[in-house]
Amino acid sequence: MVNKLAKEGKELVLKVFFYQSSVVIFMTITILIFFEKFTAFSYFYGGLVNVITSGVFGFFAFRFSGARQNKLVVQSFSRGTRLKLYITLFMAVVAFSVLSLEPAPLFIGFMVSNVCQWAAMLNTKE
Repeated sequence: MVNKLAKEGKELVLKVFFYQSSVVIFMTITILIFFEKFTAFSYFYGGLVNVITSGVFGFFAFRFSGARQNKLVVQSFSRGTRLKLYITLFMAVVAFSVLSLEPAPLFIGFMVSNVCQWAAMLNTKE
């Protein structure tokens, strides 16, 4: 009974992960058809940033559950939030300083992936 919330949370994380990934891949292929490879890669990388960081956060957010593990739940949630931020910053630095990606497709990919995350969570059955 205690792990029911954690189990449901992990299932939601997987659902969101697959939904985001599918949309990012589909949109990347679509962009690849109509634009240059570099534009498609910039879009894909932007979406990938959000998919990876959301997965990391989800892993930590639903690692523990229950009133007896309240302190561990809060610590894990906080750790997941910090890691999500650090990974996002690191990947942004890599995108702009190492890979020199196009900003517009990168941010669009990030935002589309973010909207997909919200849509997947709103579309869950209670």
